Amino acid sequence: MILALPETARSISGDGSFPGRSWHRVPTQLLLKNRQTKPRNPSVPSQFTPTIPNPLKSLRLLLYLDTLPIILINSLTYTTYCCLQVSLSTLFIDLYSYTALQAGLVYLPFGIGCLISSFLSGKLMDYDYRRTAAQVGIEVDLVGKTDLTSFPIEKARFRSISWIVAVGALAMGTYGWVLEKRVHPSVPLILQFILGATTTLVFNLCGTLLVDIHPSQPATAQASLNLIRCSMSAAGLAALQPLIDKVGVGWCYTVFAAVLAVGCLPLCWGIWRWGMRFRVSRMGSEAEREKEERKRPEGRENQDRVKEKA
Repeated sequence: MILALPETARSISGDGSFPGRSWHRVPTQLLLKNRQTKPRNPSVPSQFTPTIPNPLKSLRLLLYLDTLPIILINSLTYTTYCCLQVSLSTLFIDLYSYTALQAGLVYLPFGIGCLISSFLSGKLMDYDYRRTAAQVGIEVDLVGKTDLTSFPIEKARFRSISWIVAVGALAMGTYGWVLEKRVHPSVPLILQFILGATTTLVFNLCGTLLVDIHPSQPATAQASLNLIRCSMSAAGLAALQPLIDKVGVGWCYTVFAAVLAVGCLPLCWGIWRWGMRFRVSRMGSEAEREKEERKRPEGRENQDRVKEKA
């Protein structure tokens, strides 16, 4: 990562069309700097001012109606993902008498599903973005920056998420019952592939939308996401084994499927339907807050001038 992953913070690299300063470039960019022929994009900042991070800002984002549902969708999906992965090898050893090596190999279908969907998610988001732009009559600008105050980015990013969540929930419930009935192991492995693909798609869609609506503080948004999803996954993992012991594998994963369907689908629809309204309202409130903060120093300066004249 240190050698190859470029800087992505917008406050440093802008939209990524031009690399940052030398100390913000990875070795591969430094080696290829002579081949850079792209002109500097105006959105790339000319100077970066380091700031002291404030961890409380990540908590404030949880109060925003355009942000919290996205975090909850990602967190619920992450919780079921963690429970699925933790129990995977143990269940296959207990139910199918797999060896430790065989139990390790059963993780491959899920990983392959994640790998393929990581590539396809970009194609899907580009397709949904173009379709949404065409519906609202906005021309897609691949170079410049689209004004999101007049563009429904929530509808573009979440245009396909409902059916992805529905497929994932269906696969999750089916997975539990094929294990309960000890169906041939190829069936749960295929379902693992589907779950890996749908889970990664949800992660990418939610993560991209979070950055879209918080372009100036993507790290803060990610910190808020990690805070909630790690807390929820810890609670889910604590309840996993007692739930399996109490109701069995089939009903356990039926509960997880219900969590995905009942918990995520209404939130997906809500963001798709009202997300832009909530975002514009939040941005207006933030703009008013910034104006008030700017007025305070000016007011103090005026008071000092009056005191000096007196």
